[in-house]
Amino acid sequence: MISFDVYGIPQPQGSHKAVMAGGFARVVPSGGGPFAAWRNAVSDAAYRAAAAVDGPLVGPLRLSVIFRYPMPPSGIRKADRLAGWRWKTTTPDTDKLVRAIGDACTAAALVADDKLFVDISARKIEVLEAWTGASILIAPAIDLSTEDEVRRPHQEALL
Repeated sequence: MISFDVYGIPQPQGSHKAVMAGGFARVVPSGGGPFAAWRNAVSDAAYRAAAAVDGPLVGPLRLSVIFRYPMPPSGIRKADRLAGWRWKTTTPDTDKLVRAIGDACTAAALVADDKLFVDISARKIEVLEAWTGASILIAPAIDLSTEDEVRRPHQEALL
């Protein structure tokens, strides 16, 4: 199991976009500026974490991420202010945030390929007066051969 924190403001990895160059359309990743800084921060943290393991992680993997954003200064319910956090239900999309984490972990050689993440849990929260960024945990995926969750859809299909 590997866990590490990345500090900053999490940025999504957008889709690719087509641009014209020399009369031909080229497909390039969108993003830059803040995204590039975030991606570099994640890659650097993942690279440092990779030093603790012998080669890239392989096999089915579980990825758990908590994205931490600053709570805006206004419009905060008293209960949220007292708790010090609340769910972030606004942009960016969670799946695009996870895409950036997976690609950065692959680029840093922490994981052999982000397609190995078979179990992903991601949460977005806003925090009051606390650090921002992401807490990342990578571990082997659990063995589902004994889990009822795996067998249940097949049993229901037979009914």
